[in-house]
Amino acid sequence: MTMGPPDDSTRTPGLPEPAIRSGGWATRPYVHPELSSPRSPDDFQPDPDLEHVAERIDHDPSAYSRVPRTLPLTGWLLLGAAAVVMAVMTFVVPAWAVAHSTPRVVLLGSGEGADSSLSVLILAGDARVVIAAGDDPAAFGRAIRQALALSPGRIDLLIVAATGVLLAVPADLAGDDRVGEVVRLGAPHPGRQTGDLPTGLPQVPPHARIEIAPGVLALIETVEVPNTDGSDDFDLAWRAEVRHGAATVTVLSDAGHAREFPPLTSKGVLVVARDPGSSDLGSLLPSTAGALVVNAEDTEGSEIRELLPPLLTADLPTIRVHSGTAVTLLLNEDGVELPRDDVISVHPGLPLEGAP
Repeated sequence: MTMGPPDDSTRTPGLPEPAIRSGGWATRPYVHPELSSPRSPDDFQPDPDLEHVAERIDHDPSAYSRVPRTLPLTGWLLLGAAAVVMAVMTFVVPAWAVAHSTPRVVLLGSGEGADSSLSVLILAGDARVVIAAGDDPAAFGRAIRQALALSPGRIDLLIVAATGVLLAVPADLAGDDRVGEVVRLGAPHPGRQTGDLPTGLPQVPPHARIEIAPGVLALIETVEVPNTDGSDDFDLAWRAEVRHGAATVTVLSDAGHAREFPPLTSKGVLVVARDPGSSDLGSLLPSTAGALVVNAEDTEGSEIRELLPPLLTADLPTIRVHSGTAVTLLLNEDGVELPRDDVISVHPGLPLEGAP
């Protein structure tokens, strides 16, 4: 129904202004064109089109005064949701996209005790590469879920970098249907344990160059170290160097194997996946590394305080990676960005304050 403004030309002079009711259609004045004298309420015939409105409002004549002239709750909720979505699209999503478009090396705590090790997750572009070692698949699972939060758990390339008990993590991953290609470091030997690994896995060459994404390279060196006990087994020593622009992260399989490889020339970050003895940690330095990351399960803060300061000529940022946790190193074009919350600086010749 459409109603226009009242026609003053038809209004009888001297009559009172028509009553105006608030709310809905009752807010519009209704003037009877033939009204020439006051009438009783019984003289008015109900308008069928307004009957349902009148029943709703006139049932309680004061109801209209209690109806707030504000936006309904649903409207406010919709406006609030729209504001949140706009803020997320304007600020959060671009920041998340920029952060996740930066190549990164994520260190994953993959075990506990003497048989623990760090695994390495490399993210660049759409590629996901894991260098896996460790004795605790559950700890690895917690760490990688933290690293891949809000992302699919896909792994494009799994590199098995372990022998013996440290094969638990890569063997568990090799049977996951979310894992694409699986390769291994080191040649099989009669005395070497293979765990539950699939047979016939391709072997990565002793000097391998893997282009993970444009401008992001992984250089992996593998050395077979004969056991000193006269057995047929060999220790598997490996070193992986991930490069992007001026950023370099070098991961060493074991502190005791540092001398099996040429000296470091990069001033990036040195990561030690295992450190079986306190004396091995001291063999890493002095070096050109600009930061040191170690496995917290077999490297105590007291060892860092005692062994590192005498070997340093400048402050050395250090990070300890605990079992089931993930530490992310961003590979910017101009260098490696360390996570602020996890870094403790070791001063040359002085004990470490606030041990990690």
